[in-house]
Amino acid sequence: MVQTQTQTPADSRAAVGRKDAAGCASGAAILAVLSKLAVAGKVLLPFLSAVASLAAYAWLFGWQFGLGILVLLFAHEMGHYVIIRAKGLPASWPVFIPLLGAYVMMRRMPTNVRDEAEIAIAGPFAGAMASALCFWLYHVTGLTVLLPLAYFSFLINLLNLIPVSPLDGGRIVGAISRWIWPIGLVLLGIAFLYTHSILLIILLWLGFLETISRFRMASVAGSYYRIPLLSRAYITIFYFGLAAALAIGMFATEGIMAAQTGQSLFGG
Repeated sequence: MVQTQTQTPADSRAAVGRKDAAGCASGAAILAVLSKLAVAGKVLLPFLSAVASLAAYAWLFGWQFGLGILVLLFAHEMGHYVIIRAKGLPASWPVFIPLLGAYVMMRRMPTNVRDEAEIAIAGPFAGAMASALCFWLYHVTGLTVLLPLAYFSFLINLLNLIPVSPLDGGRIVGAISRWIWPIGLVLLGIAFLYTHSILLIILLWLGFLETISRFRMASVAGSYYRIPLLSRAYITIFYFGLAAALAIGMFATEGIMAAQTGQSLFGG
């Protein structure tokens, strides 16, 4: 004989309550797993990208030079990261792109163009300090790999100051004058005509789109670009002074390397 249990309304409510509780528990467990995966991804992505970049650079240039490139790129990106965090903005750890460089993701726009310029110039400034350290360590230790590393770092950070977004220079000159952006595009176009570099044409296209977007933003949210004249002046001096220092460091390093090899790196 089969006995059927009769269910009262109270029993029904209790069963529904248990199902709701089970659903909430399952949802909380899924959210907990997803949050752990997100945290792990924030750590794993920078680490794995660094490993992939190191493998690529080491394969092309040897492990010493490859490791040096990675450290110098890290120094540049940490310059950005430190200032972003100092301004109270959320930022990702540096993520490396093999053979192309690295980036730090800023998860919110700064409050004004001065903050954006200071964040942008912090990368090349940190890179310049790392370049100078390589140059000094070469003279102290005589380790030959340090000299081309210094040259590479001086050059890369100088190129990063080209006044075209998304390069750091494009973000810096917004605090000086927006009309420097079109000048930067023209200079980049001339450089492409001489080099026929695919990377330059990609950068030129991205810079063109970014320049249009920035001018539209300026017409809608002009307050973002309104900063005191003194702030504009100090960023101007900092920008051109840093560019000059990087150029001097690059040519000084190139001169030593040319003297060692008996010919100029630029074919002179």
